[in-house]
Amino acid sequence: MSTKLKKIEGYPLNSFQSSSDIEIEIMVEIASKIINDNPSEYLANFLRDKGIRHKDINKGNIIYNKGEFFLVDFDDVEILPEGQMLSAELTQEMRDKLKYVFNDVLYDIRKILSTHYITV
Repeated sequence: MSTKLKKIEGYPLNSFQSSSDIEIEIMVEIASKIINDNPSEYLANFLRDKGIRHKDINKGNIIYNKGEFFLVDFDDVEILPEGQMLSAELTQEMRDKLKYVFNDVLYDIRKILSTHYITV
């Protein structure tokens, strides 16, 4: 079985380095979304409801585009039969990993923005 996946344009969250080419406005927008919208909760619950356990959650596998975060790279996933939800334990495992990743991204962005005297 194969599936054609939609290409997601946007900013991978592993693209924030000290010499980042990402525009300041985009970094502020992403930081604000992380702080205010709790994307780890949304993404973990979405995957739980779809019965998907993503086993490779990292900064490079999360894309930001037009106000939303998307998980990509579904090479290492466990998919339950249709209609089954992921267990609370596995959902929490993904939620914790997502929180860690988003906090790490926020740290990276704050570090870069501080060199421009911008705080978020």
